[in-house]
Amino acid sequence: LVMQELTGKRLELLKELVPRLGLVAALFPEAGASLPFIVQWVTENERAAKVLGLTLRPVAWKEPVDWNATFAAVKRDGVRALTLVESPVLSAWAPEIAAAALRHRLATVFGTRAPVEAGGLMAYGASIAELWRRAPAYVDKILRGTKPADLPIEQPTKFELVINAKTAKALGLTIPPVLRLQATEVIE
Repeated sequence: LVMQELTGKRLELLKELVPRLGLVAALFPEAGASLPFIVQWVTENERAAKVLGLTLRPVAWKEPVDWNATFAAVKRDGVRALTLVESPVLSAWAPEIAAAALRHRLATVFGTRAPVEAGGLMAYGASIAELWRRAPAYVDKILRGTKPADLPIEQPTKFELVINAKTAKALGLTIPPVLRLQATEVIE
């Protein structure tokens, strides 16, 4: 349920920030295209896009990734914004992704703040800092003898919206006041 809510909320926020948004690309690694997580992520993005009146184009990136060529191709197809599957590897590429997206005037939405700090437009997702704060309680229970299989799976309870105002300005976008108020942080 969390994935469905998060993908929908990301696209909703993107639609609020990008006027007349119609076509959005959902990028994921070609090597993982058949993984259940990615199949579900694409499906949830398609469902959310339809509800929001957007068209979603799934796009698999190939290794090694040439972000500039990938973004140039989607831009030629009329894409104005991107959502990218969450991936630890993605954080390593954050500066390259942000620079290529800006070069091609593509709005981006991510699941974590690191790509936004590197120049991406926006992120909405679970607060990683809050998840790390809660982790020691789990470790403590395990060290005191609780079997990991007996511990409940917890859903994130704190979410953050981070917007890069510099990137918005470079893309010619005005951050609506309601988004500024909702944002956990606006990077100026």
